[in-house]
Amino acid sequence: SKVEIINKKIFKKIEVYTDCTDYFRDGHRENGIYEIQPNKFSDYRFNVYCNMTAGGWTLIFKRELNTRVEFQQGIETYKYGFGDLNGDHFLG
Repeated sequence: SKVEIINKKIFKKIEVYTDCTDYFRDGHRENGIYEIQPNKFSDYRFNVYCNMTAGGWTLIFKRELNTRVEFQQGIETYKYGFGDLNGDHFLG
């Protein structure tokens, strides 16, 4: 994190990433779970899976063959997302 000195006080500058591409541009290259804030005017943040080997893609949906995650869900479940970000999931 970057640090700025203002009026002799130290404030930690918080980096805000709107998607996985922002992380990729900042030098992150490891696939995994990252926190994003899609709307810079809102404080709402959540975790997503980022595919960095493909260039910083935000993975919204992942379904492998032989999955144990049930994808026959109602609209409310799809609205909020389900599954495991490290495996099969729908972001919501």
